Amino acid sequence: MHWLDAIWLGLVQALTEFLPVSSSGHLRLAHLLLEAHSDQDLLFDVLLHGGTLLAVVAVYRRDLSALLGDALSHLSTLPRAPRQTLEQSEGLRTLCLLALATLPTGILGLTLKPILEGDALGARAVGIALLCNAALLWSSR
Repeated sequence: MHWLDAIWLGLVQALTEFLPVSSSGHLRLAHLLLEAHSDQDLLFDVLLHGGTLLAVVAVYRRDLSALLGDALSHLSTLPRAPRQTLEQSEGLRTLCLLALATLPTGILGLTLKPILEGDALGARAVGIALLCNAALLWSSR
């Protein structure tokens, strides 16, 4: 991959990650538009998302530290009184809800993995997926 392509893909990631759109879909379209195909596309996209995660952790490090500290301090009482512990610990409750919210995406991803792997996901399929995403976002207003 040429370094200019890497910069453009990084800009696409930066501009779309925090908007209610699919940054992964836009990255895929950018790869297709730039004709920047390589065996390392997935690795590069994962690194871009990892960089975004590091930026979020850096910005919210105090909040995350407080959340994790609260969760860890109440973790030992969870097996004895799960309901009271979750009511008392905002950190533990938030982490449990995050884990629960991640499950549907993981199940959907594993279910659709054979369909979405490789070069099978062309511009038309990504465009349709982005339009479906837009319709869902619009309907949830």
